[in-house]
Amino acid sequence: MAEDITSSFSNRAKFRVGGSGFTAFYWAGQPVGFAQSVRVTAPKPITNPSVIQPMDARYPLQVITPGAVSEGYLDIALLELYKSKIWDRLLKVAGVAGQANDLADVFYALAAVDQPISAIKVVVPPAKVQGAEIKPYGEIYNNCVITQIADDETIDVRTMEIVKNITIAYTHVTRTDAPGVTTFTPGVGNLLSNYPSQDAYGRGGFGQY
Repeated sequence: MAEDITSSFSNRAKFRVGGSGFTAFYWAGQPVGFAQSVRVTAPKPITNPSVIQPMDARYPLQVITPGAVSEGYLDIALLELYKSKIWDRLLKVAGVAGQANDLADVFYALAAVDQPISAIKVVVPPAKVQGAEIKPYGEIYNNCVITQIADDETIDVRTMEIVKNITIAYTHVTRTDAPGVTTFTPGVGNLLSNYPSQDAYGRGGFGQY
């Protein structure tokens, strides 16, 4: 029996769209605009699996997997503004006073912050998904620290915008729909319930995609 493709079209709001304003990122609970892209590298196993296979065994008897994972990373491409370093905005939002001259200053400034810093990915579904309303949801990247800033640049007569990269490491991810998540990450509930689809300039979190 042939598949009725008309039902597929009527339910097309089923698969997640990444760009076009459906995803945004927040740092320390506040949106930071002028980002060109964000690449999320998920935590990996702390070591490779171990295969148990005696010499006389035709097939492995067991594959042992580790019970822990390593850190994850956020690689953010930010557009540089006049009279500002790309890390100035992230430090200000995190509550750091003054200016940091380089990566060493950034390390010391973030180490002096009392509370752990979190980044949040917010996913904004369409108004209806298969006829049902789904509220914004996301993931929390916990205990964030800036680990690398690529402040290099090459300028020639054709150079237009200046894009530089910041790498942020995080310890683990928490889903915002997990039980009790708002109790250990203050402000997440308000952020999701009052999530602005865009600001006055059409921007969202780290640049809305």
